[in-house]
Amino acid sequence: MRRHVSITLEQNNDEMILTAYSRNTGKVVSIEVNENTLHSKSLNEIIDSLNIFSSGKRNDKAGVLIDSHKDDDSKKIVIPNKNGILYLKINDIIYFEADRSYTYIHTTNGKKHTVTNKSLSEYEQMLESCNFFRPHRSYLINLNLVEKFHRNGNLTIHLKNGIEIPVARRKTSAFHNMMLSIL
Repeated sequence: MRRHVSITLEQNNDEMILTAYSRNTGKVVSIEVNENTLHSKSLNEIIDSLNIFSSGKRNDKAGVLIDSHKDDDSKKIVIPNKNGILYLKINDIIYFEADRSYTYIHTTNGKKHTVTNKSLSEYEQMLESCNFFRPHRSYLINLNLVEKFHRNGNLTIHLKNGIEIPVARRKTSAFHNMMLSIL
């Protein structure tokens, strides 16, 4: 079987991030390349890792990776989509929306990105330490971008882009607790 792997190299100051995306497996792997990495890993070890990754033998949570070594403003999420790979800053994501087999990512620049390979549950697990909350089965929101919330019958959240998100009754208490914890 022929393997298709796209590799990109992103450079920021003293570090480089080598990212490989496998069209066969739909997975992404990122390797931070800095002075320490170059001393501890040979080029052959990196190539071996990429070969294992592209063959699909590795079954981990590749596909959504967060640069957790960075401060909150520069954390990124790497997401494969039908057009290649999206690199999105976590703080730029307003909310995720599930619609049948598609997941849409709405960002602060007004764009709506379509992703089909991950469920909201998977994004929820990956972003649980980044102030994301799932108020409803169809939405995962960035709590840092909540403008206000009110109760008019059911609880409704107003996000910075003007979108209103409903809160399921069973999630109301958890939402209040999350908002209190980040204030």
